[in-house]
Amino acid sequence: MPLDKIRSTPIHLVTKLAALVALLLAPVFAHERAEAGDYVLVVGQVNKPALPGMVNGLDLTLTVRKKADNTPVEGLEKTLQVEIIAPSGQKRVYKFSDNSKDPLRLRARFGVAGGYTTT
Repeated sequence: MPLDKIRSTPIHLVTKLAALVALLLAPVFAHERAEAGDYVLVVGQVNKPALPGMVNGLDLTLTVRKKADNTPVEGLEKTLQVEIIAPSGQKRVYKFSDNSKDPLRLRARFGVAGGYTTT
């Protein structure tokens, strides 16, 4: 079989499509899941992949583990604090602020039950 006919076979096209989908979806799976007592935290970055010089932020979803539907935990934006420690050891604490210009502001994510963000 000539080489040009091999390249156009359905299996070859499916392989290319699978590789493309894997590359496009890889950033979606960049979140980590952790259990803490009765809660499940899913933590990641808003912009994936994180690139040098690009503004980024925390993406956090909090649910109750013991309930069958993983009930979202809402209303924490005024009491929740998040500390992020960079590889250099630099620490930043994000907490609720009414000031939209506060660079260390933590807020509820619009439209995402149990979701919180720093952007």
